[in-house]
Amino acid sequence: MKRLVSNGVLLGIAIALAGGCSGAIGPQGGTGPTGPTGPSSGPGPRGPTGPTGAVGPTGSSSTGGSLGPTGPTGPTGGTGPVGATGPTGSGGAVGPTGSQGLVGPTGPPGLTTVAVTPPLGGNGSNASPLTVKSIYEVWGRTSCGGSDPVVLTGYLGGYGGSQGAMSGSPMCVSSALSPPNWVGWSSALVSRAASSGNLSGNRSEYMQAGDMTCAVCKGFSYTLWGQTTCAAGDSALYTGHIGALVYNVANGGANNAGPVCLDDGAPVTWTNWSGNSILSRGAGARSNPYSEYLEAQDGTCVVCQ
Repeated sequence: MKRLVSNGVLLGIAIALAGGCSGAIGPQGGTGPTGPTGPSSGPGPRGPTGPTGAVGPTGSSSTGGSLGPTGPTGPTGGTGPVGATGPTGSGGAVGPTGSQGLVGPTGPPGLTTVAVTPPLGGNGSNASPLTVKSIYEVWGRTSCGGSDPVVLTGYLGGYGGSQGAMSGSPMCVSSALSPPNWVGWSSALVSRAASSGNLSGNRSEYMQAGDMTCAVCKGFSYTLWGQTTCAAGDSALYTGHIGALVYNVANGGANNAGPVCLDDGAPVTWTNWSGNSILSRGAGARSNPYSEYLEAQDGTCVVCQ
């Protein structure tokens, strides 16, 4: 087409140059042959993304596929809540017998009781034993041993005629016996077998000032004369000197209420009484002499539990 146009133009130009008059434009020529392909200009810009297609149908399940590899261990989860208590289990079997334990410490002395059957009355089938509780006295003190209860407190006493012999058994006379009605008396005193300075001729002492107290205790004790130690396994409640409440002082103490073991801790004042009271024993008889007495040494004693 370009070529036709060009040819028409050229023809017009040729006529003009020839000096002829212009004729009418002729009919359009036919389509010329296709020209050669021009050089490529490269791909054009990317077009916009098209709309999403419809979801395709679900595929059929595959069978016979192999397991994939084990994945890595995940992180440790948090502590879960405490579970409910489970049912009680059945009892276990009895364990073996244990070894014998150590021997415990010795306990304090118990009360001594004696069962005494009373005289039978009727057929005697209903008779019940009597329980006798043991008691003991302490002299020169008002406290008992350990946890033994105190029954009463008082003073060393004896009983007899005002001009005659005093009884041989001492008494712990209760301090509750009419305290205002006691009268001073110089015919009796308390003496003990103590040798002042352990010198010859000094065989006793008498209580010059103070009160010889005593107590009756519920429990058990025993007295040893001439020593200050108790039997193995027993302990000393107190140690002291052999003593008595002596009557007829003018004649050196003709009679007494005793003996008793006087606690050395008694808060009294003792004074030398030479040989007015002596400790004697039935030993060493050789026709004459017939006994022995203690010279220049104390006559000691101990109360044990």
